[in-house]
Amino acid sequence: MEKEKARAEMVAKFKDTLIERQIPSNLIDFVLGDDEETTTANIELFENSMKTYINSQVSEKLNNGYKPPIQTTPVASKTYEGLLNNDNLTLEDAMEFFNNEK
Repeated sequence: MEKEKARAEMVAKFKDTLIERQIPSNLIDFVLGDDEETTTANIELFENSMKTYINSQVSEKLNNGYKPPIQTTPVASKTYEGLLNNDNLTLEDAMEFFNNEK
């Protein structure tokens, strides 16, 4: 009975710790050890392992040339003035786009 009471107290204490560290509290059974030192070490190991994993996945995505989608506006909805202000278009190109999209 004492063991169950001690476990319940540890669960309550370390659920709060998990929440503070933004770790899902439903992982309490996964990180709960026989004593407070072991549980704290398990939480730190889990947290550091996940940070390393997440950082490596993000780096892999970014280094593989991932570019978030760019929202583009169809040429027809652009104004003539907007087309002229575009550094990539010449006056003739802007006029052609504007005239062809009407």
